[in-house]
Amino acid sequence: MLRAAFALVFVSAAACASDYERTLEQLSEPAASRWQHFTAPYFSTNEKLLNRFYPRFDGLGGVTVGVSFQQNLSLLVHARPELCVIFDYNPGLTEILVPFMGDVLKSSPSRREFLSTLLGADFSDQETKDLLGGATPAAGVLTVVLERTDAARRKSRLDELRARLLAHVPAEATPYARSETGKWIDILQSQELLTGAFFSDAIAGGGWLSTEENYGLVRKYWLTGRIIGVTGDISGPSVAKLGDFLRAKHLEVRALYLSNVGISTEGHFPEAWFRDLYHKLGAELPVTPNALTLIAQGPWQLTGYVRTLKQAIWVYDQLAGVPEETAIRLHEAPLEILVQLGPSQLIPALRKGLVSLHSAPAYALMLDRLEAGKSEDLEKSPGVDPRSPTYKAIYCTLVEAGRVRAQ
Repeated sequence: MLRAAFALVFVSAAACASDYERTLEQLSEPAASRWQHFTAPYFSTNEKLLNRFYPRFDGLGGVTVGVSFQQNLSLLVHARPELCVIFDYNPGLTEILVPFMGDVLKSSPSRREFLSTLLGADFSDQETKDLLGGATPAAGVLTVVLERTDAARRKSRLDELRARLLAHVPAEATPYARSETGKWIDILQSQELLTGAFFSDAIAGGGWLSTEENYGLVRKYWLTGRIIGVTGDISGPSVAKLGDFLRAKHLEVRALYLSNVGISTEGHFPEAWFRDLYHKLGAELPVTPNALTLIAQGPWQLTGYVRTLKQAIWVYDQLAGVPEETAIRLHEAPLEILVQLGPSQLIPALRKGLVSLHSAPAYALMLDRLEAGKSEDLEKSPGVDPRSPTYKAIYCTLVEAGRVRAQ
């Protein structure tokens, strides 16, 4: 009976994997172009305080659409959507890492088994709770586990894990992609698991590994085909394909996780690009009126921020003609400070931005009026030009922070 049940789960999971691949091919950009964008994925994130916003998504339902990896799984356990869409530019993430992790989820009914598989060492139930409870330093737990683990046996298990990973490299992948993927297990061990970074991401704010229930929920989503992948540019043609796919299933998008799309090592994209992105998402996806967007932005530390899609469209309509440096110093940086340090630091952050931009004194005097309780008609402050990029950036920031109402 047990063997029959196991076989049934295995067949169901195998079918899920093939469904995942078929759906991905249907919705993604052509293989020849998408594999040009292959790179090693981020197993965890350098974004700060995303977890502070997870409760905003509690019970949201609908569809979640997000770039990157683990953050989508933590959003999943909060939103409990009908479908979780992982949409990324990098085929290494959507076409190798996600199916590989799905494979590990499939063979690991519990968090203990999941950890034991990924680390090639056996955890006890208590060690699992200690590592994923957040109260005990990860290094201490890992040291105890690894010191009692036979090194040769662990190496053998990690070699097996590497083979499982490489089995998920599709035929369309370039030789370079296959070669680089072979290094991922070592990267995962040294930079993510043994440092604790992977776990801190996954447990913060009631994340997907924080409880056995949350882990089981993510595993159930994978086994029932409710996690799908799309490889493509979130501002590109696959958005419309996904929109048609969801409409055919009568599903609505209620959450978008965009990470730091448009703010990357390649530079800060123009504000008009963000305007066009949000308009595209609103037009081509079946979004609900109050769909939420979770982003990471800021010049010092990428910091989480949530706004509705409707609000995002309004913001970037206002900022479309504002130079990037002005938007960074008077919009993104103050919002970063607002999230990290609280409302009392918003106006000081705006003042620092004005100084760094060598702005006219009139805008600092406008902030004086605001702090004196005279928030009405700020655009009529002496010397202020409401059509200027400086005013538009400050105005958007004050509206987003709830200090003034949008006119």
